Amino acid sequence: MDRVTSNLTDFTGRTVWVTGAASGIGRAVAIRFAAHGADIFGTDVNEKGLDETAEIVTGQYGRKMLFKVSSTADSAQASLSAKFVQDEFKRLDALVNCAGVGKGNLAEFQTDEQWNEVLGPNLNGIFFCSRSAIPLLKKQGGTIVSISSVEGLIGSPLLTAYCSSKHGVLGFTKALAMELGQHGIRVNAICPGAINTPMLRMGLKELPEMLRKPLIKRTPLKRVGAPDDIARACLFLASPLADFITGTALVVDGGLTCGMGFDML
Repeated sequence: MDRVTSNLTDFTGRTVWVTGAASGIGRAVAIRFAAHGADIFGTDVNEKGLDETAEIVTGQYGRKMLFKVSSTADSAQASLSAKFVQDEFKRLDALVNCAGVGKGNLAEFQTDEQWNEVLGPNLNGIFFCSRSAIPLLKKQGGTIVSISSVEGLIGSPLLTAYCSSKHGVLGFTKALAMELGQHGIRVNAICPGAINTPMLRMGLKELPEMLRKPLIKRTPLKRVGAPDDIARACLFLASPLADFITGTALVVDGGLTCGMGFDML
């Protein structure tokens, strides 16, 4: 990395709030920002995973990481998390909304509980945490990056709740960007493709073989993504390298959605 680029991705003295920081993309995001100098506040429902992430952030990168066991789907808990950031870090420079779940069922048989179990963290949680973070971000300007999905661009069988939530993230991102631009706050989303996370591994086990096998074949780069592929995209969108980017969705999917993905190729 050249010196100019390195300076633009230097987060020393800044605080980043990462939801879903206990594993997968959220853990990779926390580690990536710590590697670039940021102090981290992490939230998740998995205390053991949060502790493991904190050990990496502090042990390998010497950065401060504090965390709270908290559900983003709970409005009151999101507000308490924002207050914790204000009390302990005195500032917030970026919120990265990574928390989410992916569970499927045919819409005909999907219960209210199953629907709300997905929409709660995947969409409501992004609203709750973003709303709580806005007053802190307004103090010096900052960014919000939310993880959507390629399922926010297309539809898939068995994933009506998940697709609805991820489409909603993109609409929320665009509307919020319109509201917050005047305050120097940029709001963007990322649409990951197949990323090697615990959620994907569990999801692949649950998918019928006819839906599972074509996944790699349909990806032009012929691999599943790594969580750090998404973390680096988050770093870019939160950095001055993306100073004139707001209200958009960056697709990071190895080319999965760029064409029909003919198997014979």
